[in-house]
Amino acid sequence: MKVAELSGLLEGLELDADPGSLRDAIACFDRFSALLADAVGEFDGAKLFELDGFTSTNMFLRHAGLGESAAARLTATGRRMVACPVTAEAYRSGGLRSGHVDAIVANTPERVLGQYAAQEDEFVPAIAALTTRGASTVMRRWRSYAEDALDAKRNETDTRREVSFSITANGRGELRGSFDPATAELIKTGLERFEVKNNPNEPARTAKQRRADALRDIFTYAVENGDDTSGTAGRHRPHVTIMVNANDGDAWNLNGEPLSGPIVTSWLCDSLVNRLVMDADGVPLDYGRSERTAPTALWKAVATRDGGCRFPGCDRPPRWCQAHHLKHWTEGGCTDLDNLALLCTHHHHLVHEKGWVAKLLPDLTLEVTGPDGRVHSSRPRGIEPPRLL
Repeated sequence: MKVAELSGLLEGLELDADPGSLRDAIACFDRFSALLADAVGEFDGAKLFELDGFTSTNMFLRHAGLGESAAARLTATGRRMVACPVTAEAYRSGGLRSGHVDAIVANTPERVLGQYAAQEDEFVPAIAALTTRGASTVMRRWRSYAEDALDAKRNETDTRREVSFSITANGRGELRGSFDPATAELIKTGLERFEVKNNPNEPARTAKQRRADALRDIFTYAVENGDDTSGTAGRHRPHVTIMVNANDGDAWNLNGEPLSGPIVTSWLCDSLVNRLVMDADGVPLDYGRSERTAPTALWKAVATRDGGCRFPGCDRPPRWCQAHHLKHWTEGGCTDLDNLALLCTHHHHLVHEKGWVAKLLPDLTLEVTGPDGRVHSSRPRGIEPPRLL
């Protein structure tokens, strides 16, 4: 799809305040919308959003200037054009208008999309003959019948469920489980919601690895937020014990297994630190005191200012984020408002492990430089607190 083909539709278009001119303009808008949906569907299918570090087409479109609902609607329409070629062709040729397509998209969620695609040869001519209001009514009824048919196929009496979890000799965890259909659907939705797609600037992960990372994010979210739904209340951090050599920075867990530097630094960005000084024989000399690296009040201020993950294009809210030290405190960085920025779990790991550099400018713009040297920027989405001179 060429941009010239899209922009060419607008050349020579003049609008007058008369019915004929407006009808022509709306027809042109429908044609433009059909071509744009095709381009977005192709863009989404090829995952081209990953080239700029985004995790979804929806996120890319919002960063490009679309509103949240418009981006979500355009992404969904693009995907339907790929999955439903008959509908796509009718949209391009003018057989279906934008109102018809909106009704189809709104009533073909993923779980029944296959059913619609299998019936679109019959559906499209019937929908095209209706008004947009009639199309919406028919599609809502069809969706209800389609979902009822799916539910009828499920064996709702099968409520068997079990989970086993064990720690192996090398400290790794083994998780196995079996769930009833309703719970299985809930888990599938949760994993898909938290899964972050591959980024070209990090090592490629398999589907199983992405699901494992999503499960990590789900547990991180649950442990850090507890019963809080506001996203700015004090969080309940997990208790993880690690030993760090003050001289060379080497770290290990209680089982004596080494931990990588990026893992340790990402944990220490936003955690409870308990200092325990031991002599050469391992005898404790000083227990120190427990202090929160990012105190609750300060974390609230950062969350209020940033409004969520500050990685350009990411929309995850504060309750899914950690306070990241732009200059790590182990390197002399201060734990204050000017040295902290919220990052979601995925982007927090990214900036610690893969050569990304984040810098907060005096006007609160966050500049993120990738390994390829490209610079991305974001502005805080929350309320900017008063700044002291």
